[in-house]
Amino acid sequence: MISTVSGALSRRTVVALLLAAVMSGASGMSGPVVAAAEVHPSVLPWLDLADDLLGREFVLHAVEAMAGPSQVNAGTDGRITVLMVGSDHRDGRTNGERTDTIMVMSLNPNNHEISAVSIPRDTARIPLAPSLGGGIFKSKINGMFKYFKKKSGGSREGGMEKLRQEIAYLLATPIDYVAYIRFNGFDTLVDEADGIPAAIPAEIRDPGYIDKPGWPTGARFVADASAFLEGANAERCYGGYPKPVTDWSGVMHCNRALVYVRSRHGTVGGAANSDFKRAARQQTFIFEAIKRVRASYSRAQNVRAAANGIPRDFYTTIPIATVSDGLELYQLVQNATMPRQAVFSPPTYAVRVNLHYELKLSTIRALCDSWMGPV
Repeated sequence: MISTVSGALSRRTVVALLLAAVMSGASGMSGPVVAAAEVHPSVLPWLDLADDLLGREFVLHAVEAMAGPSQVNAGTDGRITVLMVGSDHRDGRTNGERTDTIMVMSLNPNNHEISAVSIPRDTARIPLAPSLGGGIFKSKINGMFKYFKKKSGGSREGGMEKLRQEIAYLLATPIDYVAYIRFNGFDTLVDEADGIPAAIPAEIRDPGYIDKPGWPTGARFVADASAFLEGANAERCYGGYPKPVTDWSGVMHCNRALVYVRSRHGTVGGAANSDFKRAARQQTFIFEAIKRVRASYSRAQNVRAAANGIPRDFYTTIPIATVSDGLELYQLVQNATMPRQAVFSPPTYAVRVNLHYELKLSTIRALCDSWMGPV
């Protein structure tokens, strides 16, 4: 069919006509005419079809011609680098705002390679950027966002911008965007992605984890090369008695993504679990999530729309307002790989001092320059 059509029309014209038809609701294929900033859900399968038949580049050009250009741009270094922050805030708790996850991912748009680094939550005595007044932040880094937020008059946006400046200074690496998520937002986006396939290389046994107040403690993930993790749709992890769990025979197999990326106690494959191991697990999980949403326009746009709809639990400066933004991001991560990962743990990247860790700035900056330097 396509060969016959393309004999009379250019491929780009075919795409434009197809998308114009489905986005405007012609021939009953779609719902009402869509605004430039959004796409009716019934259009999304047609975008997948156009992608399969005619190619992503042409789809993007056609959509941008109707919805406007994407605002996603690489920085002056030619890379797209994002500070990703996970907060422990959850409903029912008023004191939770520790950012136990502080991760930086940098994409080289030329070869689609992603580099990822994480700063452990117990890192402390951190030199502050001159633009933020200099000095030393003596407390642990997971309290830094809350500190900057207070300094910004309670503004989440202001606090996150200060955190972006600080992490860029620590790594001596430009950071273009930030993304911040709370527990509920994490659950929402995982479920909107229809769950995340993940390989669990070794069994995790966390005897003290409480997935639901009042429930028996303990969370168990069995080794599985093709596990499937869910958000709020997952059954809550149910442990056992006594506390901590010693008899694991009756403990259910957990498939809750939030628990998987948060567990830091107990064992992994019989060896000690840790904050460092969970940070590496988080990096891999995020990459698996990227692979999940890049599998179809429909899923990617559903996740984008859901992220826009939960401002209380998700905040980002990445342009995600329009379908063009979503398609641009979708294309940027096509065929992406993540060949480089690091957690700034001792002894290579930090030194232990009492109950906290202090970064080896020259070492981590040299690593980031090598992995995330200009392209």
